[in-house]
Amino acid sequence: MRASAPPPPSSSSSKAAITLQADNLPGQDLAFTNRIYCNGSDFRELLTRGGVDHPEQLPQCFVEVKGFCFTLEPIPRMEKGRLGLNRLQRECGRIGLREDVVLTLQPAKNISPMASIKIAIDLYVRSSGRTLDVDADKLGPDFIDRFKGQVFRPHQWLALDYHGQLLKFTILQASAMKLSPEQDVSDRLSFLAKETDVEFHNGDSGTVRVTSSKPVQRQIFAPDFNFEDLGIGGLSKEFADIFRRAFASRVFPPQVVKNLGITHVRGMLLYGPPGTGKTLIARQIAKFLRAREPKIVNGPEILDKYVGQSEAKIRELFADAEEEQKKEGDNSQLHIIIFDEIDAICRQRGTVSGGTGVNDSIVNQLLAKIDGVDSLDNILLIGMTNRLDMIDEALLRPGRLEVHVEIGLPDEEGRNEIFNIHTKQMREHGYLGSDVSIPHLAHVTQNYSGAEIAGVVRSAASQAFNREVNLNTISTGEIKTKNLEEIKVTANDFELALQEVKPAFGQDTVDLDSCIKYDIVPFCPEVTENISDMDHIINELKSPSGTSQQVVSVLLTGPKGSGKTALAAYMAKKSDFPFVRVVSPEKFVGYGEHGKVTQLAKTFDDAYKSKYACIILDDIETLCEYVRIGPRFSNSVLQALKVLVTKQHPKPDRKLLIIATTASSDFVRFTELEDAFSLHMEVPMVSTPAAVKMLLYGRDGYTNEAEVDKIARSVGTDLGVNTLFMLSELARQYAPEDDVPCSTFMRVLRLRAPRKQPQDSLQGFE
Repeated sequence: MRASAPPPPSSSSSKAAITLQADNLPGQDLAFTNRIYCNGSDFRELLTRGGVDHPEQLPQCFVEVKGFCFTLEPIPRMEKGRLGLNRLQRECGRIGLREDVVLTLQPAKNISPMASIKIAIDLYVRSSGRTLDVDADKLGPDFIDRFKGQVFRPHQWLALDYHGQLLKFTILQASAMKLSPEQDVSDRLSFLAKETDVEFHNGDSGTVRVTSSKPVQRQIFAPDFNFEDLGIGGLSKEFADIFRRAFASRVFPPQVVKNLGITHVRGMLLYGPPGTGKTLIARQIAKFLRAREPKIVNGPEILDKYVGQSEAKIRELFADAEEEQKKEGDNSQLHIIIFDEIDAICRQRGTVSGGTGVNDSIVNQLLAKIDGVDSLDNILLIGMTNRLDMIDEALLRPGRLEVHVEIGLPDEEGRNEIFNIHTKQMREHGYLGSDVSIPHLAHVTQNYSGAEIAGVVRSAASQAFNREVNLNTISTGEIKTKNLEEIKVTANDFELALQEVKPAFGQDTVDLDSCIKYDIVPFCPEVTENISDMDHIINELKSPSGTSQQVVSVLLTGPKGSGKTALAAYMAKKSDFPFVRVVSPEKFVGYGEHGKVTQLAKTFDDAYKSKYACIILDDIETLCEYVRIGPRFSNSVLQALKVLVTKQHPKPDRKLLIIATTASSDFVRFTELEDAFSLHMEVPMVSTPAAVKMLLYGRDGYTNEAEVDKIARSVGTDLGVNTLFMLSELARQYAPEDDVPCSTFMRVLRLRAPRKQPQDSLQGFE
């Protein structure tokens, strides 16, 4: 049956308006009609302006007030020049008493019958711990009888007295009926008709529980939900995974889920490096869900000094969800519990030392609540951690925290989004300089986390502020710029900020620079080949069409002072990999075997988080505590190195380059450590006069070619390139002249300790 629209005014003229003063309703009997009222003379004046010659022939008069459409009705009780509205109408339109309000006449011919309407119901006066049951099957016909013929728009509020309880209705959606197939009704006003399909939902406050015999598709996201409004960049794929695994099933009616024989996901775990946005994701997701107010708990807050109180706090977190599920069953709202730093309370059972066993009890209690005998379907537990390896395995199984989402370091596209988010206010208010290129910043900030990018933006802003501050008059608050709009955050400010804010998973530039004390000089064909081979390996790893090998390990062997460490650091810097770490023995002074193994494992775990990474294992025989007497070494560290170097990369789209150096080829051979490396390179000594001359001539103090030739012929023994450079600098301190004579250099050369190789040093291996 097709609903009929109200007859249009007799004139085609529209957009007639009148200004009245907002006032209270003249009587309580008019409070729940959702109509607005005026004096008869004002009513006639409005219709006259609209070209309506016979007001008595107009069944209803529609007017627009503050973006909402109401039915206007004249009554003698209203004073002339006043407009009567109830309190909820004024609150919805943000209209104050005695405020001038413009009423614009809406022609009825532009208003169609309403096909469907969705309404959220709340108690107007909230009372804690109280829930009102509303039968949608009975309320629907009553709602149509009371408000038939009235126009409703989304976000509009109206009041209803329901068995003595004051209800607040919020219009979520109102769709006009198509009177012809080709009619476009997307933006058309519509009035409530007898045939309108009315659908009620629980409001956000949770004070009303709507019951119905009809299956209702649940709306778990807020009406204005938009992923772009979350304010989190670079996580589109992660959001898609979270929605598919955790929320897709909750969109459908409970009966559909039951018929499929499945249960909802009750928990998810967000893990990844610090500063990547795990906590922000959890909070923003909860913010845009039509659910109970989320409970956010920091892991350590659960711990209590009294016996049993920690377990009691866990039970309290689930108490509201248990109570509501008992009352509402499948119609219960979603309860979200967010655990930040969940690894503080959910570590592997049996690994925490102490006599109380409280950590084990907390894990047991949490398991019982999530997936116990009386498991809940109206909860979603979101845990966040930087240490996935520390979480008890029982919590990670299906039915518990079964959705595991890695929130890793953003790629270039993600960094571009994050920079746009954090510079949005600057850009909108004209403070961002025109020379700032967001794509360029995204390109040069490899391995920066979201928090570190935010730090870069703050640091750049501080540079701009500092330019406008006079340090001599800072106590008076005086600034140089009188026009605050002239403050600009420029590209140079961002360049300075990048020097200040370094990524936690970036290149260890200080260590790399300390490894390269002297210039890298290809003094012989072997060195040139080594550099060329390393270039080829790096290019193969970086090329999308290159080697399928994800982990490439290279062992550089050569005597001490031959430049192995410098060559490794030089190639690591040249590779431009975003993550570079130098693991050297001096960093482990004071560490026991367990501490060394732990730090080695952590370094490799950090490297796995970067798309391209390089680890330099410097002086591996010293890392293994190898000494020739005995011989003796740390087998724990040795086995850890073997396992870590040969381990397959856990991420299929990432690459790792491992460069190790050793001065004891016998040690790596007899311990079979050399077999763990896929490639081997020998770093040569300086063994010819031509090589000595190439390295020395032209350096400070070595510009006399004749003296340099004499030094090159006199050296005689093989020297490491680092040793040669060290001796050349020491000789300069002895030489009184600008150029170092051969006699001074040879004097210094004799101070060098002789290299001796005991014949029986490796007898213990044989």
